[in-house]
Amino acid sequence: GLKTSVDSLSAEQKSTQGKLQASIELNERGFYIIGSKKELKEKGIITSEGLFSAKKIMANNYESELFTQVNITQLEEIPLMGKKAKVLTNHPKNSYSLNADANNNLTLVIKNKADFWSVSKYLAIQVN
Repeated sequence: GLKTSVDSLSAEQKSTQGKLQASIELNERGFYIIGSKKELKEKGIITSEGLFSAKKIMANNYESELFTQVNITQLEEIPLMGKKAKVLTNHPKNSYSLNADANNNLTLVIKNKADFWSVSKYLAIQVN
């Protein structure tokens, strides 16, 4: 009887650990997409309805397959391969910077990961 109880508890512990690990991985998951205005419009990430209307970011249902999935606790920078870039999604401005290399190509550097991903786990960047 005691052996059966120990085996049962061991199996329950493994199941609980598996659920906990899956929950942690889900919580650490983030997504980003980089593209020109035209590319982002074609993919339904941004829309604009008129000349003077504001852009709507991710207004429609979009497919997460369009995004690159990352672990937000490990991601520190994203090379943008463009000379101009604009972060379209809502992320605190003081939590990141756009730094240029010797060729003036920008890299998004995340200075404070917790703050950066606090508003949204999705990041959309428009490059020119």
